Amino acid sequence: MWSNDDIILYTTQKSRGGKIAQTILKSFKGLLNRDGHGAYNSVETEQQICWVHLLRRAHHYSEKENASQQMILLKNTLQKTYHRMSKWHRKKHSDIERLKYYKRNKKILTNLAHSKVWTEDDAKKFIQTWLIKHRFRLVNFLKYSYACSHNNPAERGIRPMVILRKVSGGSKSQRGSKATDINMSIIETWAKQNLSLIQKLPVFGLSL
Repeated sequence: MWSNDDIILYTTQKSRGGKIAQTILKSFKGLLNRDGHGAYNSVETEQQICWVHLLRRAHHYSEKENASQQMILLKNTLQKTYHRMSKWHRKKHSDIERLKYYKRNKKILTNLAHSKVWTEDDAKKFIQTWLIKHRFRLVNFLKYSYACSHNNPAERGIRPMVILRKVSGGSKSQRGSKATDINMSIIETWAKQNLSLIQKLPVFGLSL
């Protein structure tokens, strides 16, 4: 599922590989808000990693029976860092102020990722998987007043399709899947734009 402020596009693919993301987003040059799935890494545009996914994963690590105190400290540090940045981001700032704050926090996350204090395996694994790989993609939202630090809108946007699949059992053919993708993309886009489905029914060749 792909979306922006005005449009929702559903696509059914055989995989979630990088080629799919590259094809869909080949001409996209904006800020891509995404989860941690590696398929997006090769997309050539500015990206923002979802903080909700990162913190949820950090919480999962720290809740394990054998979780180290370092992992718990890392989780708490990331939570405080995120809350501080989010509070700042919600206020009005000039472009220059945003760029300075972005650079400052990029440096903070870089220092956190490369700090020698992290010696426990779980903390080191989390840092390698998330911070070292994505630290620059965690602060891009700070540069833009309109940007979001998470991809919750996309998570909410995919729910109607998931519910439809559970209720109907899903399409039994490629043609049916394509038809469902098209119809749901149109209907959910209208809903996103606050347009009346009744008024738009002639698009489907229907009328009341």
